[in-house]
Amino acid sequence: MRGGLLVSLPIQKSNSQDSPVRYDPFVAFDALDDEQIIAELKGQVLAELVYSFPGPDGKPVEGLSKAGIDACTRELAKQNEVLRELELTWEETTTEFRAKCKVGRYLVQFNVDKFQTVEVLLDTAFGVKRQPRNIVTKDGKLLNNAFAFEQACMKAARNGKSRLIPEDLKRLVIAEARKKPGTVKEVTKTEAAERGKVNSQELIASPGGETREWGKWWKAVTEAAGVKSGVTKVTDVEARAFVENVVQRKVESATTLTNVEYLAVYDAALEMIGPRGG
Repeated sequence: MRGGLLVSLPIQKSNSQDSPVRYDPFVAFDALDDEQIIAELKGQVLAELVYSFPGPDGKPVEGLSKAGIDACTRELAKQNEVLRELELTWEETTTEFRAKCKVGRYLVQFNVDKFQTVEVLLDTAFGVKRQPRNIVTKDGKLLNNAFAFEQACMKAARNGKSRLIPEDLKRLVIAEARKKPGTVKEVTKTEAAERGKVNSQELIASPGGETREWGKWWKAVTEAAGVKSGVTKVTDVEARAFVENVVQRKVESATTLTNVEYLAVYDAALEMIGPRGG
């Protein structure tokens, strides 16, 4: 159990096996990026900037893929703000790779008179990622993940960059992607549930013996994010921003929230939306 807690996710029905499936939208996004990273390593062009699929509560969930984060990075560069990977450290255990990447945001301008580039470091952020060395197939077989190290490092860089990209720019890239064919990956409910499965050991009750109502929690978070952002269609960007603003850190998966953080996010959501969120 990571972070000392867990959220109890709602039971979903898989169309293929008609068996209970528990899943976390954040985990589903991360699993989809695994394939993008492998494709990038093989030299393929990544066109899908946004993932879109039904969330556990039925509402659509949208968010940027790794390619989407890279697109935001290029857009920042056009505004003379450059994101650079400054430092990468990693370690390995018998079960996983752990990577940490330091990313810097620079203001870059060209001095015509002196014919030189002037750079100013504006901000830095760390991105971290744990990547299992093995993957479990649909039929339950345990296979070695040949790309686990690369995925850990590239996702750590992705997470660091994501922390430095303004939320309004993320929303703009999502909005522009909707206008272009082939840039939004529409994921079915069945695939989303399969991609976002959470290990059974992560679904146990919290130390206090109290299970978490994920559906109720996620509904409150998305409604509160909509109120805070002033939007009617809440994307993964707004939901993540709301959670991270409350806990003051990057949240890769809701399952990594501690008990205190989980309750703090829920209380903040209820305060934002009022009695109708309970």
